[in-house]
Amino acid sequence: LAAAAAAALLLGQGARRGGPRWLALGDGLVGQTLVLAALLSLAPLIADGPLLAGVVLLESLLFLAIAVREGSGPLSRVGWWLSAAAGAVLALSGLGAALLRGDPVNQLQTAAVLTVGAALMAAMQVLLQRRGVSLPLPPLLGWLAGGLVAVGTVLVAPEDWRSALSLVVMGAFLVAARRWRPPGLLNGITVAIALCHGAGWLTLLAQAPWPPLLLLARLLPLTVLALLLTVTAGDGRRQGLGMALLGVDAGLAVLWLLEPISPLLPGAAWLLLSAAALAGTRWLRGGALRVALGLSLAYLAAFGASFLVVIGPSQELVTLGVLQVRARLLIELLAIAVGLHGWFFRAGPDLAWLPSWKAVQPCFLEAVLLGVMVLLQGEISAPWRPVAWTLLALLLVCPALVRRFAIRLQVYGVIVYWLAVATLLVGLSIDLPSFPAATGAAQTAGLVAIALQTAFVLACRRWLDLERLPDPGGWPPLAWVGGRVARRRNLWLGHPLFIAVAVVLASGYDRALLTLLWTAEAFAVYLLGVVLREPQFRRVALVGLGACLLRLLAIDMAQADLGLRGLVFVGVGLLLLALNALVHRFRSRFG
Repeated sequence: LAAAAAAALLLGQGARRGGPRWLALGDGLVGQTLVLAALLSLAPLIADGPLLAGVVLLESLLFLAIAVREGSGPLSRVGWWLSAAAGAVLALSGLGAALLRGDPVNQLQTAAVLTVGAALMAAMQVLLQRRGVSLPLPPLLGWLAGGLVAVGTVLVAPEDWRSALSLVVMGAFLVAARRWRPPGLLNGITVAIALCHGAGWLTLLAQAPWPPLLLLARLLPLTVLALLLTVTAGDGRRQGLGMALLGVDAGLAVLWLLEPISPLLPGAAWLLLSAAALAGTRWLRGGALRVALGLSLAYLAAFGASFLVVIGPSQELVTLGVLQVRARLLIELLAIAVGLHGWFFRAGPDLAWLPSWKAVQPCFLEAVLLGVMVLLQGEISAPWRPVAWTLLALLLVCPALVRRFAIRLQVYGVIVYWLAVATLLVGLSIDLPSFPAATGAAQTAGLVAIALQTAFVLACRRWLDLERLPDPGGWPPLAWVGGRVARRRNLWLGHPLFIAVAVVLASGYDRALLTLLWTAEAFAVYLLGVVLREPQFRRVALVGLGACLLRLLAIDMAQADLGLRGLVFVGVGLLLLALNALVHRFRSRFG
């Protein structure tokens, strides 16, 4: 067969010199067919399928090169299609070899055959591009070259060699593709790099945990390869893909390297990576900018999952000099700092016009507030939580802080105030209506909380911006809350305080004096209604007085202590007389 092929090629060469064109074309096709038949007949002797396919690919590329040199368009197209078919067969044979998993030497040999085949196809692409040969699908050989590189380095090569071999081979092809720009090769190598990372991540996940040095030996080549893609790709999607691969490599690296030291460290590292990715957007453009923003948010999401599963339930302590604090507290403070970094971050012109940034950036305020609330909930003991919530509410409505952040902070302050009142009620009157006696700490915390909540209500009369409160921005429910508070501030702030005072009185004092104390509170509410010209307060006070009188007749009459009973009756009577005098004195205010 080889001799017949040589004879046919010689006849074709002679026909090209002096015979008709169709005869030269026919002799060339016959010769190529006989050469392929001769090679395929060696299959019983060459048991290695990828090696035989590589030889066929080499012969097809030689035929194509000869056809291009002699300027034969039909033979060039035939050689191109034969080369593409041979490349596909070589890739399929490589997949078969990967499934069989022979000895390491055979795997390296097959990987070498596939890599050489990819290099020959890339070189042919450069030749065709320089000669300006017209082909039906110019990028096909470049795509096949990328596929051969992916199969050879990612699937066929021994597992211990894959990361380093991928860096060397794919890096070389990437540099060559950027320099000579053969059609399709850059896209093919880009896809191969993405497949290499995906396979590497799956392998690392399946066989975790890893010793640190071995893990670095696997991850570091992938990281360098992603960095090389980012640097050489220029602007566009390939640079964005390189950054995404680099970001995932970094996220997985901190997980697998830091978790053996402490399970809390990966979450803290993800917070730092998020801040770094956001800061890196100052020097990026286009798709890379979007990828960096997406990586920053992905790191935050990873931290959130880690906090819920690992960090939040942890009680691990960290020694700082003579102090011992929870590691969770330090991580929560770091999370708040990262949120503040996002809120105050000065975006570049490209990032500032990005719709995703416009949607995300305002949410950093809510993230900071959520972090502070989680910190208070986890680090403050239960009796003192109402005090902490009320202090936070006072801070949120402070005008200086509102000018620094946003007006919706005051709406959040009102909501946190309601939360403080609700927490106080739950803590003191969870077994209503029996009102069990609270502990000393709970009584003290309740009195402090009531004092701070009173200060909050008074501060809101001066600090709340009633004009801007109905349109605070942010989520739609905030406008609903802000509008109602702006219209009826006294009611939305006063009524929760009255209920809290009543519960604190019930839980902290003798039940025999409860009627007198509640009557005094009703008197104070009535007086407040007169001062503020708020008829709703006066009506509430009158209802409270009526309930106190019923309690006086139904419960206090049955008390065994005659002196205490007399004290309650006299005290209630005096308060009612004072209320009657108050009504006559300020009758003009009742309208």
